[in-house]
Amino acid sequence: MVIFIIGMPASGKTTVGRKLAKSLNINFIDTDEEFERVHKVSPVEFIFKEGEHRFRKLEEKIITDISKKNNLVVSTGGGSVLSKFNRDIFHKNYTFYLREDNEVLKDRIKNTNSAFKDVDKIWKQRRVYYEEFENLILDANNYPILIGRNLLSILDRVNSTYFISDFFKDKNLNLKGEKIYVKSGEKLKTFDNLKRYYEKLFELERDRYSSISTVGGGSMGDFFGMLSGTFMRGIPFYMVPTTLLSMVDSSVGGKVGVNLGNVKNAIGMTNDPQLVIIDTDFLKTLSTREFNSGMFEVLKCGFLRDKKLLNNGLSTSELILRSLKVKLHFVEIDYKDFGDRRFLNFGHTIGHAIELLTNIKHGEAVGYGMLCEIHLSYLNGLLDKEKFEQCISKIDLNILPKINVDSEEVIKMMSHDKKKIGNSINFTLLKDMSQPVIYNGIDELQIKKVIEEYVN
Repeated sequence: MVIFIIGMPASGKTTVGRKLAKSLNINFIDTDEEFERVHKVSPVEFIFKEGEHRFRKLEEKIITDISKKNNLVVSTGGGSVLSKFNRDIFHKNYTFYLREDNEVLKDRIKNTNSAFKDVDKIWKQRRVYYEEFENLILDANNYPILIGRNLLSILDRVNSTYFISDFFKDKNLNLKGEKIYVKSGEKLKTFDNLKRYYEKLFELERDRYSSISTVGGGSMGDFFGMLSGTFMRGIPFYMVPTTLLSMVDSSVGGKVGVNLGNVKNAIGMTNDPQLVIIDTDFLKTLSTREFNSGMFEVLKCGFLRDKKLLNNGLSTSELILRSLKVKLHFVEIDYKDFGDRRFLNFGHTIGHAIELLTNIKHGEAVGYGMLCEIHLSYLNGLLDKEKFEQCISKIDLNILPKINVDSEEVIKMMSHDKKKIGNSINFTLLKDMSQPVIYNGIDELQIKKVIEEYVN
């Protein structure tokens, strides 16, 4: 198995390639570094003296030689995709495109001696070649995320114990290793179950260098992330999220935990995985309702930072990538969740309470929560009437299940929320699309008003 990483100059291919190789316990090669090792001159110097055409021919030979090896992650030069010969090799192997915004690339190279200053020109020349490759890779700082189809066999290199949602018990997933099927859902996330699975790992004679992998939705990631973070003070774990909700939400941020009674995720920690594999083929297993539930988390990311997510027209992989980048932005600047990361709670303050009181799906509860919190933004003068109506129009009321809740119970449930500081409950409200604010001191009468109007 050879995994190639392609992308624009300065997109971070070498950095994320090293992380991917480490997570899979295989070797790493950078083709530019390999060129310099073989020819005793850097690619930039060689192109300056001998010309790009000559360089590309020698680069083809290096990529050909590498492709004949096994168990490698390879970061390639930004221009390697210009060669059809190289692209044919890439198509025969796992190849992941590291997409980065041009403005980010310009900022990275503006104070360097990079030979690739005209980012827009290079992008225009190479875009069509990069976009031949649908599989994507994202650097989530401490670990990589792979997005694409037919990716499960990448985990063959990892000697892992697989905890798999029992939904897939008869699906014949192509995974090598011990498979343990688990009844997933919020009822999994208890202390009693933690103890049960600690004992299971001891029974299997696992040690602190053994890894576990979880295949399932968000509750599986929450629970087994907590298990891996606490068993023998921490063992490696890998995530394969199988619902749209878990793909766009729990894949980034490291939050794991269990529930305490009716308090969701009351006991937990931050524990990053070694690797996340988002195999979009799993989306075919979802009901329309389950898929729509995940789309509410996508909409949340659109309201917070990326308006393109509020409109139709994006491919599934693009939709997932852009959502993850929104979440990653807030996680990077506030990993421990005491500052701007709290913006990600948009829709969740009221939504979590509704979820616990009704047992509707998490994304659906967040949908209701966003409706309520958009209206609270209007009632508190943060949104004018026109912007309020624009925001509300982005949420399809017709796909939300009909429910009825006691507003007093919702407020009571919110009093146990993790986002509470003292007696004050923090809300993430909107001044506009892409302009979230933290707001507290909301009047209870306003909360009751929006629940009656939008939930009941």
